[in-house]
Amino acid sequence: MGLLYTEPSTETVMLHMFATGFLLYAGGFYWNEWDVTKRMQTGALFISFGPILLSLLLGLVSSRWWLESSLLLVLCFLYLSIYQKGKWKWLRFTGALLNPITWGVALLALYSPFARNDFYENTFGLPFHTAIVAVLVVGLHYFWRKKDAEVLEEMAFWTGVSFYGLSLLLLLAAAVNELFVRSGLLLGAVGMLYLIFKRTKEETLWPLLSFFTLGTYLSIAEALPIQGMFLWIPGAVLLILIADTLGKKDNVIQRAYFYLGHLYLPAALFYTVSEHGNEPVLYVIALVVYVYSMLTRKIEWQIRTFLYAGFTVLPLLYIAIIDSLEMQNKAYTYIGFVPSLVMFGLWFVLGEIWSERVKWYAVPFAVFGLFPFINTYEEIQLIPLAVGLFYAALLLYVMHQSGWQLFAIVPLLFVQSMIFLLPIETVEIQTLVYVGAAVVLLATGSLIHHKLYSLRGKRMHEKHIDWYAVIAFLFVLNLYQDLTLVSLWADELRALFIVAFFFLQIKRVPAGIPAKVIKTAAALSLFVPYYTLLHHIEINEYIMTEVYVLPWLAVSIYLSKKTWDQSRQIMNVIEWGVLLIVAVILVFDALMSNTIYDALIAGGLSLASVLAGFFYRIKSYFLIGCSVLLLNLLLQTRPYWGNMPWWAYLLIAGATLISVASFYEWQKQNKNEEGETLLQVKKQQLLAKWKLWR
Repeated sequence: MGLLYTEPSTETVMLHMFATGFLLYAGGFYWNEWDVTKRMQTGALFISFGPILLSLLLGLVSSRWWLESSLLLVLCFLYLSIYQKGKWKWLRFTGALLNPITWGVALLALYSPFARNDFYENTFGLPFHTAIVAVLVVGLHYFWRKKDAEVLEEMAFWTGVSFYGLSLLLLLAAAVNELFVRSGLLLGAVGMLYLIFKRTKEETLWPLLSFFTLGTYLSIAEALPIQGMFLWIPGAVLLILIADTLGKKDNVIQRAYFYLGHLYLPAALFYTVSEHGNEPVLYVIALVVYVYSMLTRKIEWQIRTFLYAGFTVLPLLYIAIIDSLEMQNKAYTYIGFVPSLVMFGLWFVLGEIWSERVKWYAVPFAVFGLFPFINTYEEIQLIPLAVGLFYAALLLYVMHQSGWQLFAIVPLLFVQSMIFLLPIETVEIQTLVYVGAAVVLLATGSLIHHKLYSLRGKRMHEKHIDWYAVIAFLFVLNLYQDLTLVSLWADELRALFIVAFFFLQIKRVPAGIPAKVIKTAAALSLFVPYYTLLHHIEINEYIMTEVYVLPWLAVSIYLSKKTWDQSRQIMNVIEWGVLLIVAVILVFDALMSNTIYDALIAGGLSLASVLAGFFYRIKSYFLIGCSVLLLNLLLQTRPYWGNMPWWAYLLIAGATLISVASFYEWQKQNKNEEGETLLQVKKQQLLAKWKLWR
């Protein structure tokens, strides 16, 4: 090169090396048609690219960008000729691939000269320049399409798409004009993805398209000089409108934009609230969007989803209104009640289909809406109590109309808790309130349910449990937490309610064991007012024990005769147990008091038991009566036989032995025809009659 040039410049060296390679390519490969030199055609092709690539490398190192770009453009034509002249398929494919790539690199090489202008570098930057290159390369594919060059057209298209993808990656790191350049590149990505879709018909691209559409909107919104709370939520509205207008004829497009819009809406809403405050208008916009989406959908799960999303916005809207009006904290008590009024209002007004949809959200929401009524107050006032009771009654009505009466216990427990929070000063007033509430609940349950329970139905609405009766009973039981006695009428009022409760349930349960159990409970419940009365009156000390224990004998007799008459064996055991316990208590009481009156009472009762057992042929009464009578006789005559001299005992024992031996010898001599003695005959007769006793 020194022979040709004196002090050659970098440009000269680049041109010389490129020209050397170009001439070697043209002479040794492209125009080499002579048979003698044709064998070196392939070698000339590969060798020619040596000086060409060296010249391009020199231009890259020395930053000779204009010359570099020009040489690359010339190289594009060389690759085009390789595609046209190559012997092998892979060689032609390589030429077709490198042609658009070289076009893009040639145009990219011009960025450095343009970037010397500060405005171009700071405003547009490398991402914009790369995007322009991508658009030009994509435009090249339209040229090849007109020429029917399918391979070149395809390579140019995908190369242009790749360059545009590179521009988006560069956008992540480069500082460019946000409003025009960044937003424009994101919008261009939407167009580029649409071209890809038209070419490939790949429907999975639409979610990506909708994502870049949203990204474009967010980029514009962030870059706008005017900021405010209405900046972010319209993005969701835009996506939904695109879905229902441009995507109306294509379900894939519609779903992509529509679903992304609704995924973005709550995020935009909460971001706006966190940045600009809890403004009611924001929730109104979201509510309108959900209502529109609900009314324009036809698939059931979509309708329910947007209906329930709208319902979810209602309590947030209520909170925002409270905050904007600066109301008292007590207003938060109704955070569930006010939205539930809207939901239940729709349930009443709308048809059966919509009512079915509404109840699945409204009922569980109302259950949670009752919590503030019992958590906010230590002592509830009349207005919150009235609202809470109305709320619970409304919920119970909807549950009964929906056939969900099995779960009615939940709102009823809230009712009970609210009444427990009433500031009641005296036990008498508390008794009146609790018993009054129990009476109302018991009457309500009796009107709604004819039976106490029914669990035999196959469907849920065919089953029920009268939870009203259960809660009513719990109301009165709560009065017995403190066993301190107050006035007679208050204590008897709650006791009589328990009696009335069980007697009213007798006809409400199925016949058989359930009815017998309730009858037994009703009979036993009579002890509650009975013992309550005994605690309030004075009883003679001689008959106090008898007054307390003898009614148990009466109840056991009544139950064995009237209720459990078909369960004789079990009742006999129970009778034995009751009678034995009563007898032990009475004997123990007589021994402790050690008075003639207790002895007479115990003896009279035991004698009555013996006579009753004898006449009614009841073994338990006869045996225990005899035992108690003998025991009482022995204990009361102890001062007499306990003070006899020792020889009197020997005389009695000897006389007894002689009498038994004499009787035994006499009855051995008087046997009947079957060889049985008189004692054996009498014994068998007594056993036969004893077996007839119950």
